[in-house]
Amino acid sequence: MGKKKHEKGAGSTPATVQLEQAGIPFKTYEYAHSNDHMDDGYGVEAATKLGFDEHQVFKTLMADTGSERVVGGVPVSGHMDLKALAAAVGAKKAAMADPKVAMRESGYVVGGISPLGQRTHHKTVLDESALQYGEILLSGGKRGFSIGINPNDLLKVLDGRTYRHLVITGNRSRSAGWFLTKLTGEHEMHVLLNGFDGGHIIETTLFQRFDNA
Repeated sequence: MGKKKHEKGAGSTPATVQLEQAGIPFKTYEYAHSNDHMDDGYGVEAATKLGFDEHQVFKTLMADTGSERVVGGVPVSGHMDLKALAAAVGAKKAAMADPKVAMRESGYVVGGISPLGQRTHHKTVLDESALQYGEILLSGGKRGFSIGINPNDLLKVLDGRTYRHLVITGNRSRSAGWFLTKLTGEHEMHVLLNGFDGGHIIETTLFQRFDNA
């Protein structure tokens, strides 16, 4: 809850440090993150609690083309089209990166992955719809912390590019539902998620989301 304009040195993360060093203006927004009711993901939580349209709040997703990892930014109102992302970087195909790889290469935890200030620089592609806004919101590098920035400034500092129809709009719910399994020798329920963000199948702890930073 609550919005706060950026004050130099306040709420510093690698993302804000990169923007400060580049002299890019931005705002910071903080809200009380909760793990309850996370079916729609971290980005939707940010949009709801900060009072922004879901089309204006962007999630950061890392994909693997087989030769490199790339970062895509799409509105939290939809899913990332992996075929479109691959085409945007001249690859034949792309799949969602392993969450552990995404965390290691970005330097952030799931739910707080920002395209800014990543430990390893990646090509970044932003859905073209971002350009209709004077300000878009994206993760500031930790859960409950968002950055408001002009999309052109974001592209400039990241040396990024836009691509038309990078996002698939429609129902955010998982098209193939949930499948539960218990690992042998471990008393921990796991989930197979099928059908969101390009049909990639992800195994994860029950109720934990690996997309949408």
